[in-house]
Amino acid sequence: VSAIALGCFLFVVAFLLGYHWIDAILFLIGVIVASVPEGMLAIVTIALSVTAKRMSSKNCLVKNLEAIETLGATSIIITDKTGTLTANKLTVAHVWIDNQIGEIDTSAEENPQVSFETTSHSWKNMARIAILCNSAQFNEDKSVPVMLRDTSGDPTETALLRCVEAVEGNADVFRQMHKCIVHIPFNPMTRIQVSIHECADFK
Repeated sequence: VSAIALGCFLFVVAFLLGYHWIDAILFLIGVIVASVPEGMLAIVTIALSVTAKRMSSKNCLVKNLEAIETLGATSIIITDKTGTLTANKLTVAHVWIDNQIGEIDTSAEENPQVSFETTSHSWKNMARIAILCNSAQFNEDKSVPVMLRDTSGDPTETALLRCVEAVEGNADVFRQMHKCIVHIPFNPMTRIQVSIHECADFK
C-alpha cells in the first residue's frame, strides 16, 4: 500500500512538473516496481506493450517484446547497400554530365526517358567506360526488356550495363569492337579497377 501511495504521489508531482502523462505513468510504475520487486515481470511486460503499441501507430510491427528495449536504445542502424533490405538490384537514376545532373527514368523497362543530351561527348565517354570497364554480362537474348534481363556480375556493374544498354543499345557489339587486353578487378585496398582495350579507331 505504501508503495502505491508513494507512486501516486510522485505521479502527481511529475505531472505537475510538465512531464507527459505516459512518462508520468511509467515513472509511477517504476517507483512501485522498485518498492515491490515481485511485480517486475508484469510491469515490464506492460511497459513494453505500451511501447509496442506506440510503435505500431508508426507502422512498425514488433513480434518480440524483448526487442523493443534494444531497438529503443539504438541510435544508428547500419545495413548493407543492397540485398539486405532491398531486392539486390541497383538502378542508375542520375548521372553527372557537363557540370549538370542528368536524370534517367528508372520505371521504364526499356528505352528510358533521359533529361540530358545523349549525343554529348561527355556522355559517350562515360558510357564507353561503363561498358568496357565492366565484367557484368547479359544471360538472356534481346527479346527480353533490358531492365528485366537476367545478368551475371556485380550489382553495381550490372546497373551500369543495363543503363548504357537501355539508353545506347548494342553493348555487346561495342565490346566486340574493343577487345579487352588486360583487366584488373576492383580492389578495395586501392579502390580502383583497370581495363585496357584495343580501340578500333586508334590503331
